[in-house]
Amino acid sequence: MVEVGRDLWRSSSPTPLLKQGHLEHVAQDCIQAGFEYLQRRRLHHLSGQPVPVLCHPHSEKVFPHVQMEVSVFQFVPVYNLEPCEDPGIPQFGNRIGFNFGVGDILTFSCSSGYRLEGASEIICLGGGRRVWSAPLPRCVAECGASTTNNEGILLSPNYPLNYENNHECIYSIQVQAGKGINISFLAFDTEASHDILRVWDGPPENEMLLKEISGSLVPEGIHSTLNIVTIQFDTDFYISKSGFAIQFSTTACRDPGVPMNGTRNGDGREPGDTVLFQCDPGYELQGDERITCIQVENRYFWQPNPPVCIAPCGGNLTGSSGFILSPNFPHPYPHSRDSFLPGVLVDLSCLFIEPNYDFLYIYDGPDSNSPLIGSFQDSKLPERIESSSNTMHLAFRSDGSVSFTGFHLEYKGKGNNFSLLLNKFNA
Repeated sequence: MVEVGRDLWRSSSPTPLLKQGHLEHVAQDCIQAGFEYLQRRRLHHLSGQPVPVLCHPHSEKVFPHVQMEVSVFQFVPVYNLEPCEDPGIPQFGNRIGFNFGVGDILTFSCSSGYRLEGASEIICLGGGRRVWSAPLPRCVAECGASTTNNEGILLSPNYPLNYENNHECIYSIQVQAGKGINISFLAFDTEASHDILRVWDGPPENEMLLKEISGSLVPEGIHSTLNIVTIQFDTDFYISKSGFAIQFSTTACRDPGVPMNGTRNGDGREPGDTVLFQCDPGYELQGDERITCIQVENRYFWQPNPPVCIAPCGGNLTGSSGFILSPNFPHPYPHSRDSFLPGVLVDLSCLFIEPNYDFLYIYDGPDSNSPLIGSFQDSKLPERIESSSNTMHLAFRSDGSVSFTGFHLEYKGKGNNFSLLLNKFNA
C-alpha cells in the first residue's frame, strides 16, 4: 500500500507497486476527466462527492491492477486550478455571479427596454487554458418591439446613442381588454419635422392618431382609450439624434390632473373611484367638484370631465375676508369685454372698453355712484385702503390693446367697514 499526498492507492495483487511518476500521471488524467464531467453536469459545487467512475480499474487510462478512491474535495486543493478571467458586465445590463473558477456559472440580464443579445449564461471551462463557454453578451435597444406587459420601457434604436437613418420602427403595446395605457416620456430628442414619432390609439389602420411629435421638447403624457397602442418612429436620411425613452403602464381612467390654482383629493383611477376638486382663494371652480371613473364597454373615462379653476370677471363676495383677482389671473386679462355683477357686501365689477388705458376704480359704497376712494393705472399703490361702510365697489376697465397680469387683492372685514390690501397690480 502506497500513500501519495492525501490520496490512497491500493494494489489488489502482488504485482510490484507503480512508480511515483506513473501514479502522478494517472492522478492528473483522472482529475482532468473528473472536472470535465462535473462542469458538464454542473455539479462542481458538490465538494467531497466521489468522482464518477472515469478511472475504473479496466479503463485504458490506468493499469488494470490499480484501484483508487478520489474525490473533488481531495484533488482541488492539491492541484489549485487557475480561474477564468473576469468577463465584465454588459453596458445597460446586470450580472449574477462573482466566482470565476472552473465550472462556475454567470447569468446576465438587461435593463428594461433592452434585449439581451448572446448567451444568458456562461460557464468557466477547464482545460489547458481557462475560457468561458461564450463571449460576454450585449444589451441592445432595437428598432421596434411588441409587448403584452402591463408596464415597461420602450427605447429608440441604439438609445442613448443616436438612432440610425432611413428607419421605420413599430412598437406595439397590448394589455388586458378594457384597460387603457398611460404613455410618459422620460426623454425625447429627434430632428424636428423630419424624424417623427406617431402614437396611435389602437392599430394605425384605425386612424386614431393621439399625437405626432418631433423636436427636442419632452412631450406631455398620453392616455389611450383602447387597450392597444401603436408607436411608429420614422427617420429620414440625414441628421440623427438620441431619440426617446418612453415609460408605459396600464390604468382604467387617465390621470385627471390637478387644476392650476386648485387642489385634488383622491388618486383612484378604477371604475367607481371618485375624486374631488377645489380652487384656491379668489378662484372659482368651472365644472363639477366631484367626478367618477366609469366604464362603457371597453372604454374608461371620467364623468363629468375634470374641472378647471378660473379667476372670474365680476362676482359677489360676502365673506368677512377673501381675495379679489383680475380675470384670468395670473394670466393676462382679456380685451374689450363688459362684465358686471351687482355687489352685496364687497362687489367686484369688470368693465372692458376701448381705448387707451386700463384702470382699477374703488368706491366707498355699493356702486359707482358712491365716493371714489381709489383710482389706479400703474403699479404704484398704497398698502391699504379702508371703507367707511360695510360695502365696497370695485370696477376694472381694460382697453382693446395690450394686457398684463392684472391684480391680486385681499380684503378683510374690520367692524362695520372693510380694509383692502393691494397685493399686486399690473395693468
